[in-house]
Amino acid sequence: MLSFSQTRERIVVQCSDNSKYHGDILVGADGAYSAVRQQLYKYLKIDKALPAADNVTLPFGCVCLVGQTEVLDPEVFPDLKENLAQVNNIMGVSTMCTVSMPPISGASCIHNLS
Repeated sequence: MLSFSQTRERIVVQCSDNSKYHGDILVGADGAYSAVRQQLYKYLKIDKALPAADNVTLPFGCVCLVGQTEVLDPEVFPDLKENLAQVNNIMGVSTMCTVSMPPISGASCIHNLS
């Protein structure tokens, strides 16, 4: 998305390839730093309608640590022989930390976040 404009009846989204899409609503589901959010906030700031609580830098940072063990023997770890593998995720409650432990083998990983 390059930009959007709206009237009381419609919204028009213009893309960087000059294509245009018309609709009734625009849903910005493209992340916290999304083009939709940036454009919307720009318009809200011009109209002095952006709440002060939203006029701050998003408190987000990411550090990715990757570790790997030596190649594991499937005879010792028979789960590595399976076509599907379990992925363990530990999600922090009071911190923004998440740890994922997928197997590194030929298995397909199915993530269950419930």
